[in-house]
Amino acid sequence: MAYLDIANMTRSDSLLSRLSAAAASEQESGAVLIPDLPEQWASQHRWQLVAAPGWADAWASAVASDHEDPGADASVITDEMILAQTQAVLGG
Repeated sequence: MAYLDIANMTRSDSLLSRLSAAAASEQESGAVLIPDLPEQWASQHRWQLVAAPGWADAWASAVASDHEDPGADASVITDEMILAQTQAVLGG
């Protein structure tokens, strides 16, 4: 894991969109977002979200294989990883 990989994930528009979508889904299920707009919530919490164990390694592996947009690829950072970390951040 490299801190640069974590930093680069925070600047990925496609990954931030996916984080926002997870937040919106959780909000629809009753979670309270502060701020209450999913895109703002995801942006505000992006460092906590992407620092989850395993994310930087998955990102670095994709970058090393010349992946064009790791943030958009659900095989790099899976939807399950995003959901679990979104729920963890919301819980706490």
